[in-house]
This record gives sequence, structure tokens and C-alpha cells, in this order.
Amino acid sequence: LFIAGVLAAQQMQHDQGRIDALAMAFIAVRLVYIALYIADRPTLRSAAWAIGVALSVGLFFA
Repeated sequence: LFIAGVLAAQQMQHDQGRIDALAMAFIAVRLVYIALYIADRPTLRSAAWAIGVALSVGLFFA
């Protein structure tokens, strides 16, 4: 979903700065997700996952 969102946003020639910001936020959230997985925090991990999905979908509407 993330890669498709980035490619779609670039193909639609959205603002590159906004695409970059959303992509970097997604990567940061995924790193947090990994840390929460290791820390065995399922509720927060689910929230991080949902935020990551929202950021990926947001790329389609950047």
C-alpha cells in the first residue's frame, strides 16, 4: 500500500515536499511499530499500524 501510494502521488504530480513528509512519517511510524512489537505492547502497536495505514492512504490524496 505504501509503495503504491508513493508511486500514485508522484504520478499525479503532487507536491514533492508533502510526499516526502508523508513517506518519512510512515517510516518513522513503522520503526515505532517494531519497537512496540519488541516491547510486547499490542494496543499501542495496533495504533501505530493504523497510523501507518492512514499515512499510506494519505499519499493517494496528497
